[in-house]
Amino acid sequence: MRPIALLATLVGIVAVSAAFAFGGRDHSSGFRLADASAACRLQAQRLVCANLRARAGVALRARGAPRAVAARVWWDASTPVLERWSHGGLSCHTAAAVIFCRNSAGASIAVDALRVSQ
Repeated sequence: MRPIALLATLVGIVAVSAAFAFGGRDHSSGFRLADASAACRLQAQRLVCANLRARAGVALRARGAPRAVAARVWWDASTPVLERWSHGGLSCHTAAAVIFCRNSAGASIAVDALRVSQ
């Protein structure tokens, strides 16, 4: 019985550690700038991006034009810093502290600390 109790304890510790490490969030669906001034997150098949100053964000789907949205984007220090990201017809990269994203139809958005543009 003792080895089973030890194994159960170890499995519990690993599970709790993983829960704290990832905070219950799927970080593969979101990213941010290194200075945390702007971020994007995949929400219901659209990429929503915003910065700390914006009252609204901009949404980009795999096809079609970007749209202003009231949706908020949540991020914190555990959200990965963007280098390159792609998902289902959307791709993003960062350059000069700006997030640039494009969809398969060629529509694009740019987000930085000061502006959210379509």
